[in-house]
Amino acid sequence: MGVYSFTQAGGAAAGFVAGGILVDAVGWPAIFLINVPIGAAAQLAGRRPLPREAAPA
Repeated sequence: MGVYSFTQAGGAAAGFVAGGILVDAVGWPAIFLINVPIGAAAQLAGRRPLPREAAPA
């Protein structure tokens, strides 16, 4: 549980830092364009077929 909490807090902090660097480097409209490759990767990953049967518990 501690690792999970640390990962969430670290990701949130890294997001603020990365967002600040991105805005300083190329301007505020880039915060909208950064979601395009992330969304494309999520769509490609989501197209992976799921198994039809669940594994036995």
